[in-house]
Amino acid sequence: MMFTNNQFILKPIFIDITKSRIKYTDVLTYVTIRSFNSYNDNCFPSYETIAARSGFGRKFTIESVDRLEKAGYLKVYRSKSLRQPNKYMFPRYKYDAAENPISYAIFELDLTRNELAMLLCLRQVINCYKPSYYSMKHYTSQLGLSYDTISKQFRSLVRKGYINVTINIRGKKLVMLSDALRWHFDNREKESWNNSVAVGDERNSSLSILPLGNRIKLS
Repeated sequence: MMFTNNQFILKPIFIDITKSRIKYTDVLTYVTIRSFNSYNDNCFPSYETIAARSGFGRKFTIESVDRLEKAGYLKVYRSKSLRQPNKYMFPRYKYDAAENPISYAIFELDLTRNELAMLLCLRQVINCYKPSYYSMKHYTSQLGLSYDTISKQFRSLVRKGYINVTINIRGKKLVMLSDALRWHFDNREKESWNNSVAVGDERNSSLSILPLGNRIKLS
């Protein structure tokens, strides 16, 4: 299925991933499930459908959904019929104001599932607007993941061109998400929506209004 780079999925900030008793790969499961969300906030993908889009197996998908539910990132209304999929809802919580949009085109990237999941995590700590100082210590503390877990996927993402690394005149390493994927929406978009949520804008710390549904088409 082809997606456009003009559609986005809302993703909350995942803090202290290990302490939340989820895996960093569960972030990809979350984004995959939410990619099926409609404007009326109904979301009914089957385990097989989620697995097909995320690239994970059905067994991992079921376990991943359970972890996300226990950690409070999902509400799952389980169907009593084997022929009907579960219904998923997305709770609001204290980090909602920092939600960041993820392009639907992320499902078409030539990355492994682990690389893709780590890219989603690193989106939270690496700027997509201007270079920032490289700090693996900062990444590990913010994400709650080990150095080895992050660094392996980080190096791979650099090699594949999804993270740019440069050295400034002082010899300091700078990093920035590359433009291989569109990471931000146009804050000047003025469409009015009846149902909306507030989402933090990294550029000016203001709140942008996005639709409650997650498919956001831009001009």
